[in-house]
Amino acid sequence: YNNFTMKLPDVMVPVNASEYAFMNQKKRRKATIITIPHGVDVNLFKPLKKKSKLLRVGYVGRLAPIKYPEVALRIFKNATQGIKNTEFWWIGPLDHSYPLNYFETLKQQVGVTHAQYFDRVDNEQLPVLLNQLDIFLQVEQQKNVSRSTTEAAACGLPVVGLNIGKEAYGLFSRDEGEVTTHLTKLLNSKQLREEEGKRNREIIVQHFSEESIYDTYISLFETISHEKK
Repeated sequence: YNNFTMKLPDVMVPVNASEYAFMNQKKRRKATIITIPHGVDVNLFKPLKKKSKLLRVGYVGRLAPIKYPEVALRIFKNATQGIKNTEFWWIGPLDHSYPLNYFETLKQQVGVTHAQYFDRVDNEQLPVLLNQLDIFLQVEQQKNVSRSTTEAAACGLPVVGLNIGKEAYGLFSRDEGEVTTHLTKLLNSKQLREEEGKRNREIIVQHFSEESIYDTYISLFETISHEKK
């Protein structure tokens, strides 16, 4: 981007809060700006039957400093005290700044034994892995809610996020204690997990599915066309 090209559009469509803040500063004064998130393929990302009896908490995203993997493991450790048969999964490519054995070293440092790391997986395979989780934990502490979090909600998972950005499909808080406490509640209650997971799926289908996003774009185009006449 540069200052000139950002002044050209009549309408700007960021996909998240960070893009909105940037574009809103650069756009032409009279330009329209509206946030429309990425759509989720709810026929691909959907609930499937879980086979394992383990209670799994997990995250999908690059294993990188900006994702705070040490915080995720710390929250998992504190939330699972006294709870048996729990496991943490981190799914995503390793950042080039980390050594190959980083996750294993981090587990030892934090004091977490039951945790696994999975490298990058194909998008077609990702829903299968997401459905082996019981709870999705995001700790990015950013203004945005990651796309993988939306995909997890589409799979009917309860979502807990240590994050600045918030969405209706989960508990999002900047308070690590609140996040840890809610994660513990979810781990201790199958009924609560099912209730929150079902609600999250319904929210995604209604507001974040590709179909609903297409409708939003069509409405935007119709509004612009009407204003131009």
